Amino acid sequence: MLRRVLAVIAGIIVGSLGVWMMERVGHSLYPFPEGLRPDDLEGFKNYVENLPFMGKFIVIIGYALGAFLSGFVATKVANNNKPTAAIICGVFFLLATITIW
Repeated sequence: MLRRVLAVIAGIIVGSLGVWMMERVGHSLYPFPEGLRPDDLEGFKNYVENLPFMGKFIVIIGYALGAFLSGFVATKVANNNKPTAAIICGVFFLLATITIW
């Protein structure tokens, strides 16, 4: 039981790192405008509205990669030939993807 719980936690951590990597790629391809402050909501809104399709799509690719990586790692760590840990991680990333849009 503890191994399955740790498998889900490890899967979510590795999946989150996968999302982070893809978002870093997206930010390097489509950097923030010069002088954009973190508290400038109107500036962020303008940035996202003018972002090309691929800049927005990279975020979705990142969450898909995160779900894949988390399921893979969770299945390997759980080591019980059942997809339960992977399904839990997949649902987590599905809900995370829904909440960002």
